[in-house]
Amino acid sequence: MRLRPFWLGGFLLSLLFFSHLHAQEYIGLPHQPASTLERALGGITPALIANDIALGFASPALLGKEHDRQLSLSYSHLPGSTHLGNVFYGQAWGERGAWGTGIRFLSHGQLQSYDRFGKSTGSFTGTEALVQGSYSYELTDQLRAGISFYGLYTAIESYASWGIGTDLGINYYNSEHELSLGLSLVHLGQLFQNHESGSHALPWDIQFGFSQRLAHAPFQVSLSIYDLHPKRRDIYQVDRKLLEVLIRHLTLGITFLPSDRFWIALGYTPKVAQDVHLLRGYRWAGFSGGIGFEAPHYRFSLACSALDPGVWVPQISFSIDLSMASRL
Repeated sequence: MRLRPFWLGGFLLSLLFFSHLHAQEYIGLPHQPASTLERALGGITPALIANDIALGFASPALLGKEHDRQLSLSYSHLPGSTHLGNVFYGQAWGERGAWGTGIRFLSHGQLQSYDRFGKSTGSFTGTEALVQGSYSYELTDQLRAGISFYGLYTAIESYASWGIGTDLGINYYNSEHELSLGLSLVHLGQLFQNHESGSHALPWDIQFGFSQRLAHAPFQVSLSIYDLHPKRRDIYQVDRKLLEVLIRHLTLGITFLPSDRFWIALGYTPKVAQDVHLLRGYRWAGFSGGIGFEAPHYRFSLACSALDPGVWVPQISFSIDLSMASRL
């Protein structure tokens, strides 16, 4: 079976940007941002405290009672004809707790297949789905911990994989200085495949994040460190300078916050820039950005990340506070 270059290129670029994993380990959904603000800031934000319940997909410690009865819907168009949808809903539970549940679905659309002689043998589809449940609890007024459990499934042509996973997170937030520190241990679990016996461990990762709003300017800076698995290796096996190796584990972001109802965010992911440069050398690869608007009971935002001159990944999100809307 061979894929047409266009479909293969789009599929490989989606792997490159979102998962950075070996093919045998690939389950895409847990590695893709569900929040537009998260995408705008580089795609990994374990310390970002915001009025966005979709961040509960990024780290369970980012889910809190402030998201009581908030519903988030988002959609993203990935390379080729791949579509990603996300839904997340949460409620406060007691004085210090909160729970949330979400569904994610990714469709790769129709892919063409060929035999080894180049003759078309028809088409097939590729789909992925994830169902998640999360719980968080405020240990103190500044410290919150959370845990998520999820089941996931992927199928492409006649190959299928399914698995279970867990994310753990803890967050420190100082509201007086608007400082946030987050630590997450993500993708702990097992993956089973229909074409192999036994199971594989999901490619777990350690992530650390820092977020700080400046005291005398309407800006918030964000820094995330990720891909800290001690046995993770560079799939391209390229000799890099020490500085290049170090910055591959970072995402950088800045958010302009002129008011509580409007934001503009920019992000940069060096790892994406380096990897895409090996393939095509696009100067804007790794950059991302977004804009968001907020009203008393709902929010609307847009984001986009760059991979290649013809491969931009747009995302749109809408969320509503059902507790407030029911009073209207």
